[in-house]
Amino acid sequence: MAWGRRGALKEKNAVLLSFTRSFHAGVQWIADPSNKEKATTPLMEKVNGMPRPAAEKAYERLLDPADGIYRDLRIDRAGLKTVLDLRTKYAVPRKELMNVERYIDAGFLDAALR
Repeated sequence: MAWGRRGALKEKNAVLLSFTRSFHAGVQWIADPSNKEKATTPLMEKVNGMPRPAAEKAYERLLDPADGIYRDLRIDRAGLKTVLDLRTKYAVPRKELMNVERYIDAGFLDAALR
């Protein structure tokens, strides 16, 4: 979902917890089938007149159980591993980044979603 420095997480914990809770509530709202029309209408209005079929397809892709947004906001560890591999390979200065778990604070998400 997001990233941040550990110091910033401590310094702005209340604001970041509130943001995470709100983001999660938004994802849950969008995922509720009764909100599909309300969720797709802004796409049709704001994205250069996107036609309804395209807006509905975007909605379905966003909520696809295999490839869409994680409704529980968990981190895609394989995706993060890819980011770390790319950073290791291309960034300057070069730095070996291996342990995905080092970059995930599951306690923060747990606290936000309680």
